[in-house]
Amino acid sequence: EAELVDLEEREGGDAINQIISVVVGFFEDGAAAGAWPRADFRHLALSQVGVHLVFFGLPEVSARALGVADVFAPDVVEARAKEVAQHIRQMMGATGKV
Repeated sequence: EAELVDLEEREGGDAINQIISVVVGFFEDGAAAGAWPRADFRHLALSQVGVHLVFFGLPEVSARALGVADVFAPDVVEARAKEVAQHIRQMMGATGKV
């Protein structure tokens, strides 16, 4: 059964907070360089981190949606990484492939 986690009370909370901070910095640097328009990058970072956490945090839902047995199988993880990278590029207005 899933449990709600207070990340401030759990090991790993600092790591997730650091990841979010790095992602925000990446988006801010890109905007400063003119690569994309300014936005509230805190929200965008949370959305991007959520893309990753939900997929693996709800593996049964993700597996059913994709029609696979195991979202942790190497081929599924590799395919997911490629798709997410492409989605991020599209959302940010970038072109090209991984």
